[in-house]
Amino acid sequence: MKVHPIRKSPRGFSLIELLITIAVIAILAAILIPVVQGIMARSRETTCAANLRALSGSLQLFCADNEGRLPVGYEINNNGPTNNWWYRTSQYTDKPMAMSWSEGANCIKNVMLEQPFNCPDVSAPYPSKYAFNGWVSYKMNVQVRLRNSGTALNVTQGLHMARIPNPARFILVSEGRVTPEFDTYRTEGNAAWNLEYRHDGRANALFADGHVSSFTEDEMAGGAWADYCILPPE
Repeated sequence: MKVHPIRKSPRGFSLIELLITIAVIAILAAILIPVVQGIMARSRETTCAANLRALSGSLQLFCADNEGRLPVGYEINNNGPTNNWWYRTSQYTDKPMAMSWSEGANCIKNVMLEQPFNCPDVSAPYPSKYAFNGWVSYKMNVQVRLRNSGTALNVTQGLHMARIPNPARFILVSEGRVTPEFDTYRTEGNAAWNLEYRHDGRANALFADGHVSSFTEDEMAGGAWADYCILPPE
């Protein structure tokens, strides 16, 4: 008669081994999660910069059709959806903005949610009275309008590109919320006029020569504002 040896059941994990395993997993997660978050943040910043480069192409096409002039950031005395540079620039993208409020009160919002007008770090509408502009990601330098037309009514064309003495040192469009134009670098106060530094304390900006760069609010306060956002006297 053949005797079979008694098989022992495999030994399970001890409590100490389980605790060690859990601790190792927790340490790995603590290391990996910030790395992944950083990669995702850089990806969103890269997309934002790509948006501005695409907007540069649309602005160049507008200039080509308008004797070298940029669109004004905001058309005074026009209360419709066509009173801004977003509308005029969007006509050169595959997502043109509607011409009439009758086509939908959210015609501005709908374009702002599309590329190249939407920065992926703008994940919620701005809580303000400007209901249709709540998703705005980018603003135009107010000097594009003021240098050409000041506060004149119903002007649709802005500064001529040839009047920008150093295009590589003049910001056309940067990051901000709510309204079409910016005229200050500060983030405090009324966001309707301010820039926004949403990429780890930095803001992307499109310069008149077509290149995109970024800066901090401290850099703006330290002199970059005068260098990059204010045109010298003609």
